[in-house]
Amino acid sequence: MPVASPASGWRGDDAGQGLTSDKRASRKPGSGERFGAAGLPYDLLRGFDRLARSQPLWAVAGDEWWKLVQRVRAFAFDWHRAAVACNWSLLALYGLHREAPARRDAMGAAWSVATWPQHCVAAVTAAAILVQTRTEAPLHLYRQALDPAAVLAWEMARPPFRIGSRLGRTRI
Repeated sequence: MPVASPASGWRGDDAGQGLTSDKRASRKPGSGERFGAAGLPYDLLRGFDRLARSQPLWAVAGDEWWKLVQRVRAFAFDWHRAAVACNWSLLALYGLHREAPARRDAMGAAWSVATWPQHCVAAVTAAAILVQTRTEAPLHLYRQALDPAAVLAWEMARPPFRIGSRLGRTRI
């Protein structure tokens, strides 16, 4: 079974620093899809930007939503190309359940990894993503059948609220 690893030593800790600029976007020869920083599809980068600016999709404390989105983005910078090379779909990586996004059994692998900030991905295969826990124990996230209610997370992004309107909170 083939094992993929990230193409570079970059760790994605600063993911999202102006990465969706049109100046950085390019087209791969022979394809209509635009690619941005680190060879990631432009639509993927734009989806992360949309999520980072949106209201949380489930109840989280303080700025935890933004941190969670940044961890998913870091996963994409480090492992997206390897996962796609092993035939992982966008839904299997970045999907969430439409009605209950916090359901772990319907979370894409990137979201599952992001909810455990103390763990890190060690390898991607066609069958599983190998995660190393903080105690260095191996954990396998096996590819599952997609939930019929799964959608890409950024398709559920809601605009942020603005404080100070006459009604208290309005969408901007």
